[in-house]
Order: sequence, then C-alpha cells, then structure tokens
Amino acid sequence: MKKLLFLVTLMTILLPKPECQAQKYFKVTGNPTYTTKDTVTDAGADTFYVNMLSFRNSVSFQVNVTNMTGDVSTSTVLIQASIDQVNFFTIDTITLVNTTNVQSYSYLVNEGYGNPFQTYRVVFIGDGTQTSSWQSFLLYR
Repeated sequence: MKKLLFLVTLMTILLPKPECQAQKYFKVTGNPTYTTKDTVTDAGADTFYVNMLSFRNSVSFQVNVTNMTGDVSTSTVLIQASIDQVNFFTIDTITLVNTTNVQSYSYLVNEGYGNPFQTYRVVFIGDGTQTSSWQSFLLYR
C-alpha cells in the first residue's frame, strides 16, 4: 500500500503541466487564450504576457483595438519575444490608424514554423490625447 501511495504522489508531481501558463492578464481557458479588455489613456501603456511551456507548430496573435476618444494614429502595438523572460525584443510593430472602428491585427510567429521563444508579450503604447480599449488573443496548434 505504501508503494502505491508513493507512486501516486510521484505521478502527481511529475505529470506534465498545462500547455500555456498565464502571467498577468492572459486568461487561459482553452485555445485561443485571450486577455480581458483593458483601457489605455493618453500616453499610457499596457502589457500582456504568456509563457509557452512546450513546442507548438503554430503560434499567432490577434490584437483588437477600439478608439474611444481622441486620436490613436500615433499609438503602437508591439509583439515581443524572449528566451530568458527578462530581455525582450520586438518581432512585430503595428502602427494604428485614426478611426472609430475596431482595428484588428494578426501576427503569425516564425511564419507558422513553430514557437522559437519561451515567453511572448503584447504591448500597447498610447500616445497623445486618446482613450482606447484593446484585447489580445493567442492561438497555438
């Protein structure tokens, strides 16, 4: 009986962890993973992180931005990646246009040939006098 209890405890510890571990605002409820809608005002910034715990054949991001007031044409969205979870570099820069409609952008990491990085983040950088709501999605296969 002690051996069985030991094996069950050992298996619980060694079982694989979930495929995508969330940090900060990413809500891991399945695939796609998404963030809650958030608001950025004036020259504010907001960042969402995600750690990929295993290799995936395809990783893509979608960002939806809605301009609520002001001019967002000088605001940007950055898709960034890191191997060490400390030093990030930009893999895509999205410059917004001034419109009241929802702006949707997508980015396919590594042109669909896997996820070469452990950690990704999406950064919204507001500029000028504006208020925008935004939401980010992560799809992996």
